[in-house]
Amino acid sequence: MRNLKKLFAVVMVVAMLASIMVPALAAESYEAEAKMLRDLGLFQGYGDGSLGLGDDLTREQALALMLRVMGLEDDVKAMSDEEVAEQMARVVDPETVTETWARPYVAYAVKNGLTKGIDASILPNVKFAGQLKVTGKEFINFILNGMGYEADWDDVLNMAARVEMLEPGDVLKFAEITAMKRDDAVGVMASALTGITAAGVTLAEALVEAGAVDED
Repeated sequence: MRNLKKLFAVVMVVAMLASIMVPALAAESYEAEAKMLRDLGLFQGYGDGSLGLGDDLTREQALALMLRVMGLEDDVKAMSDEEVAEQMARVVDPETVTETWARPYVAYAVKNGLTKGIDASILPNVKFAGQLKVTGKEFINFILNGMGYEADWDDVLNMAARVEMLEPGDVLKFAEITAMKRDDAVGVMASALTGITAAGVTLAEALVEAGAVDED
């Protein structure tokens, strides 16, 4: 019965996604997807109830969106101050990471290899550049990392298409964006739900299995 409930939950997520993706692509707006992800607990709007889809995304904000859509928010919040400080010691530009909220997200990503920053030559240290606007290719790479992949930078776009995270045309569309907006990010995240993770199941299935999306 439990497996049946999980299967039903996955089917419902995919059905919800399929019902809204076509009109969203035509309108170049992902408001419906944003509301779906919010209802699933995988996306947050602002305190005033707005979705802020027209707002630009910094790298730290984009990383937080990725961790949330991967169902990892509780794991981020479970990190102790000591754990956060230990991981942030590897970040060479901590002043670019907002003290009040972003440090745990960056620390979690550094700890779990979900970001290498913008300068691979200094690994295992990380230059995160949290206040830079995130590009489409960077955000696609964040999502691939969350799905368990580690792509060479030159192969990021091909991998996104191979694992069906995005349709080939959408890969090219999002990759051309030099400053992602929250709306763009929602489009990528919603599509990624039907992509295949490194574990060989769809992201939607992985989220249900992990309990990040309620079976009911």
